[in-house]
Amino acid sequence: MSRKKLIDSSCYPDIDTLQALSVKINCINEHEEIIENGTGTLFANDGSYYVITAAHCILNNTTKSFYDKRYIQISLPHICKTLIEVNEVLEFNSDDDADFALLSVKLDIDSFPISFDYENDIQFIGKDEFCTNTCFYGYTSSEPTGRMFRARMVSTNTYEVEENAISATGADFSRVMKGSSGSGIFVEYENRIFCLGYVKSRMTETDRLNDIKIRRIPSDINNKFSHPILLHSIQQKQALEASLTPQSHVEIEYINKWN
Repeated sequence: MSRKKLIDSSCYPDIDTLQALSVKINCINEHEEIIENGTGTLFANDGSYYVITAAHCILNNTTKSFYDKRYIQISLPHICKTLIEVNEVLEFNSDDDADFALLSVKLDIDSFPISFDYENDIQFIGKDEFCTNTCFYGYTSSEPTGRMFRARMVSTNTYEVEENAISATGADFSRVMKGSSGSGIFVEYENRIFCLGYVKSRMTETDRLNDIKIRRIPSDINNKFSHPILLHSIQQKQALEASLTPQSHVEIEYINKWN
């Protein structure tokens, strides 16, 4: 297998898969007005369904805790008009270095015309082994029905959104991105979807305008819900990199950057 193949034989997930994985989250008040909105990732484990998102997407700024489950609306707009009921908020950490929430949800899969296998076709990993062909799908204020954003890793917790049309001003980028918080960072590899983390926020005004901050899935959650395997080809890549000279490492970084 060629070095380039080892480094990256991944691809972007297709749009139907992204729409099946990415849920729209609205937090409403007693008048059914939307107060907070965001995106999350739907998956299953042992027959139960869950959603991962950024904690601030369900944060009630009045109580400084999460919204009552009755006021958290979760949906798959492109698949079914039926709302997905929240059973319980299992994990919630609104600290800036975490910003993580895990919700258990009630999903009658027979009522949703979905062919995606939420139990076996998605896996969480704690770092980006791919560097390219990563993307996220967000239900933003400017695109409430959702849109795909291509992104690439530029550092451990920073990704660059590869959309030239939205990087003209910080205000424009903020408008376009608002609502994408909590979106999973996805890549497809060997017919499986990998979730590498989730969107936390756009960068500050002092950073590059088209960069976003992400958070990795907490290790205890990652270990609990991921299949206990590391793909053989990823192991091959790690072994190859460990055996290369410093000059070869430069070549790998170059290929990752421009491939």
